[in-house]
Amino acid sequence: MLGGFASAIILLGVAAVMVFGSVERIVSPQPIRYQEAIVVGVIGLAVNILCALILGNAHHHRGHVDGHERDDHGHAHHHDLNLKSAYVHVIADAATSVLAIVALTGGLIYGWSRLDPVMGIVGAVLVAI
Repeated sequence: MLGGFASAIILLGVAAVMVFGSVERIVSPQPIRYQEAIVVGVIGLAVNILCALILGNAHHHRGHVDGHERDDHGHAHHHDLNLKSAYVHVIADAATSVLAIVALTGGLIYGWSRLDPVMGIVGAVLVAI
């Protein structure tokens, strides 16, 4: 539980840094290499989807018998909060990757250079919750 609490505090710090960086880029725009950034976003999304599938399969290989969670061999287990937390974390990361890809594509196609930092703020809110 203490590890989960520490992780949550660190994620709040990361969200604050994301907001600060995004606001800074809104006030003082920087040139963006859209195509390269989109490739990085797509790779990040693929990694997060793969991790979510692995973590999701690990969680679903357990079954419930008589109200107790049991593994494939019938051994009783408690709910693994770390596994669930990691799964939710990679889903949130995947969502922020989608936000980044959408923002970068909008910037590339329509010239909306401020869309990327605005989506950074949205992503920070997603990370914080």
